[in-house]
Amino acid sequence: MEHLLSFKWLLVIFIIYSTCLTETQSLTSIPRLSVTRSRKTSIYDTAALAETEEVKTFYYNQTLDHFNYRPESYSTFQQKYMMNSKYWGGAKTSAPIFAYLGAEEAIDASVVNQGFLNDNAASFRALLVHIEHRYYGDSIPFGSKKEAFENASTYGYLNSAQALADYAEVLVHIKNTLKAQESPVIVIGGSYGGMLAAWFRLKYPHLALGALASSAPLLEFYDIRPQDNYYAVVTKDFRETSETCYETILKSWSEIDRVASQPNGLSILSKRFNTCSPLTDAEGLKGSLQMMYSYAAQYDYNTYPTTQVAQICGAIDGASFGNDILSKISAGAQAAKGENNCVSNVNDVEPSSDSVDFDNWGWQTCNEMVMPIGIGNNTMFPPNPFNIEGFVDQCKRNYGVSPRPHWVTTYYGGHDIKRVLQRFGSNIIFSNGLRDPYSSGGVLDNLSDSLIASHTVNGSHCLDLSPANENDPVWLVRQRKEEIEIINSWITQYYADLSMLSRRDASTNLNMLQLVCDHDLYDDDVDIDLSILAECFIGNLPQLSAGRSLTTLHLAYLATDSAMFDSVSPQHLHPFQCEFKYRVEENDPFSGCPSLSYSDNCYLYDFSIKGKENLPFVERVNIDLGGFRLHEEFTKATNLSLKLSKLFEAMESAKFLSLSPQIIQALSVVPALLDGRSTPFTGLKNLELIMNRGIRFSIPTHVMAYLFTVLE
Repeated sequence: MEHLLSFKWLLVIFIIYSTCLTETQSLTSIPRLSVTRSRKTSIYDTAALAETEEVKTFYYNQTLDHFNYRPESYSTFQQKYMMNSKYWGGAKTSAPIFAYLGAEEAIDASVVNQGFLNDNAASFRALLVHIEHRYYGDSIPFGSKKEAFENASTYGYLNSAQALADYAEVLVHIKNTLKAQESPVIVIGGSYGGMLAAWFRLKYPHLALGALASSAPLLEFYDIRPQDNYYAVVTKDFRETSETCYETILKSWSEIDRVASQPNGLSILSKRFNTCSPLTDAEGLKGSLQMMYSYAAQYDYNTYPTTQVAQICGAIDGASFGNDILSKISAGAQAAKGENNCVSNVNDVEPSSDSVDFDNWGWQTCNEMVMPIGIGNNTMFPPNPFNIEGFVDQCKRNYGVSPRPHWVTTYYGGHDIKRVLQRFGSNIIFSNGLRDPYSSGGVLDNLSDSLIASHTVNGSHCLDLSPANENDPVWLVRQRKEEIEIINSWITQYYADLSMLSRRDASTNLNMLQLVCDHDLYDDDVDIDLSILAECFIGNLPQLSAGRSLTTLHLAYLATDSAMFDSVSPQHLHPFQCEFKYRVEENDPFSGCPSLSYSDNCYLYDFSIKGKENLPFVERVNIDLGGFRLHEEFTKATNLSLKLSKLFEAMESAKFLSLSPQIIQALSVVPALLDGRSTPFTGLKNLELIMNRGIRFSIPTHVMAYLFTVLE
């Protein structure tokens, strides 16, 4: 009986087969979505899991309907969530929160099964949160399962949008309760939960810094991917493992039909395959075998180093029960199920109180989670295209509801996903294993620099979320390491941004930013120092975040021995949203700045300004090259002249201009560079020329035209 119940959980979609189907209305077998192969929660000691020293169980008074304002919408139910604070760094340090979003099963098992969270909590000093999906486990609206699952009216509050809103409320509640408003949240989910994690990041970016969406078939919906992709991958997995195994399975379907058509044929098949109950037709056995092969492929490496497909094919090719086709297939079935276990028949699976989560997922597939998975002509299975008419009929019979096959892509998107998401989406990892048939509906290519696809050739369904162990193959270790590094980069950037925002008022009186270099302009050994000249400046500033009061940019070629920021964290210049990273080893305070770049050697002529709009706040420009002489270095002087003109154009709002004679010389070297250029200083009111004693100096006509034509 234990095995029979376990196999019910294995065959999730066959819930819709429970009523009579004609041959012409036979529906496609849509494999279930779940992180692990077994979904039967009774195999776990949930009470022990809930009340360990590290893991505590809580209940949140959740809103029934987040999207309506009718009186009944304000009804509430108890939503379960579990927390592990063993490694959390606490709210005062803004330590992160890793939130596992529950899917179509009770949340208890994820506390143990989702090793990715447990394995990385210590290194991130993270709080672990597991939130149960409404209508699953203990999170049942209306007070009881009997009332909640009574009809379509009470079932109608079970959908993904309501679930995402639930997660949002719980996370806000947790952060408020713990006073952890500045702790970044990373949401994590696998399979259907992986889709929820990705959608949550897109729908609630203010609550989730990023998402890890493992084996999430976000593209397994209407008119995005071919409907036969899933079973094509199953076939590929078996064929790559053993050509003879593949051939035997391919031939077995007609052989099962042949034997079933004979007198006592069904009885013969029942005995041959040790079915848990007598077969009433061949389809029951064929459906069970089809699901067995499919889930072996889907969860292939979850039993590494022994893979499930290899185990089945080894038994089929070994022919321990006989050399005929059915003996080989029976050997494969026994290898998959265990020697003393019977093989279930899909017709045994019917809605019942002990398979409530299974029935709930059937409801979800019959409203919005419509995945048109069919079987084409190029697989090892009998062809069976997805039949939307039959699917609709069965959903109406079983649940009294008609599916909305296009709603998911309407509400969340999916079509042209790269073109759409690269413009506004960010911080999502789409992880997949290519031996998982559901990877055919996953995101397998990067959508942008922060929408990352991470996949392994040999990986299976949600394998990266499983607990790490010493037998893990190198490619799996590498995938997890990549995911950890990406998440760490999100959190690191978040803390940098948080630091900038928290110190925004530290320099509100700042007027001048001065860049000071020493040594010769063309000397390779140039030290760079940043200093601040402002009334509010006293000693070193550990963080700089200048406001709009910054009106002066002072570039002076002066000698100095100071090194104020050698051991200080990155500086921020807020007016044009530019991050100045001062790296001692490279002496480059402008590294990483998107709008202003500066050479490692402090060459003034290597300034590069990308667009006039970059420095609109600058009103005062002071450039002094000190004792620099152009000599006869025509190429460098030409480059300097060009870069200076670009720099000036970016400072068109300047009202005060102070120049040394060397600047005038640099601008005069190549007259053609300035010919036809209009003056950038349209608002210039004051001009200062720094004259060195004993130097006779004149300003060329073309430089006069470039700089002074607007002077009154």
